[in-house]
Amino acid sequence: MSHPITKHCSGNRHKLRYTQFVEVQMPVFSRYALEKCMKTFQETTSTWGLDLIWPKLLGYPTDKIAIIDAVQAYHPSNAHTVPGGTSQDQFIMTKRLKEFNISEVEAKGAMDADNCAARDDR
Repeated sequence: MSHPITKHCSGNRHKLRYTQFVEVQMPVFSRYALEKCMKTFQETTSTWGLDLIWPKLLGYPTDKIAIIDAVQAYHPSNAHTVPGGTSQDQFIMTKRLKEFNISEVEAKGAMDADNCAARDDR
């Protein structure tokens, strides 16, 4: 688990929960959302910070971004993964957050929220 908000909420009947952060590893986009976020994929080969930019580009919707607890994925660490990222990763993310006018407090709040209680079974 990279961020508290992505923690799997087990033992419940809910399939998904709305949030304003979805980790970059396995996003699913509607056509509209993909069109709005497409340019961020073309800017660099690093994905650091994209998951913080997408909600802003989409207007921080409260009922459009969700974590699907009915599906789990395993993301193993490998020899190239550095906990907390490399200094280059951090540089890229900081640059992106500034470019999109996202404060570090706003970014940290989105990633650290534990919203297992805020679920919806749609």
